[in-house]
Amino acid sequence: MKVMKQVIHDVISEIGWILLFGLLAAIVLRSCISAVPMIQQVTGLADKVNAARDSGIRCITTLYSSWGNTNNPPSARPLEEILKEGLSDGGKLGSKVFLSGQGPKGFDDVLLIMGRMTDHSGIDVPEDKVVYVIASPDKADSVGTEVDLGLGRTVTVDGAAERRQEIGTVFGKEYVDNYKKTLIVFVRDYNEAKRLLRFAPGQCVSNIICVGADDEYVSEVI
Repeated sequence: MKVMKQVIHDVISEIGWILLFGLLAAIVLRSCISAVPMIQQVTGLADKVNAARDSGIRCITTLYSSWGNTNNPPSARPLEEILKEGLSDGGKLGSKVFLSGQGPKGFDDVLLIMGRMTDHSGIDVPEDKVVYVIASPDKADSVGTEVDLGLGRTVTVDGAAERRQEIGTVFGKEYVDNYKKTLIVFVRDYNEAKRLLRFAPGQCVSNIICVGADDEYVSEVI
């Protein structure tokens, strides 16, 4: 009888150890499976960043820290002059500016994308379009309509972004779904952007890229 009890006790102990190791193995396996998408995302982002660097795209976030709250860089050149040149058609700069509360009727906000950022935003912008306007996914019903940006400046909504579509640059993408009741305006020329919308030059420097420029140009801008 004692032998039988000992056998049963040993069997129960073995089953307990098997269950414990099985549980630990399941936790480790689940952790590994959960980590795969994160690893793929980080790897994908690293590949995009490296590809961007190879193609000459630089994220000049130091503009904001260098200039601080002023509207002029440390160099002698005025910020407005740098932006007019860099954000013009054929220039080397790109910028993304969020204009909160400046949306036309039916919209709350405007996301303004200028210069070379139009070519690296994740949204296909027709090359022959100086101004290209799309709506956030929740405002798809506005496609084809004219909207008044103020003072008689009207634009036509050319299309709508798709849900789960990425927008931004390889250095900082986000889903367009994050924007609600937002008019997204792509403008290749800084002067045209100033004609359509109200914004200060200093608003352009917190999210700016430089494309195809050498170190001398970048150092001059910074």
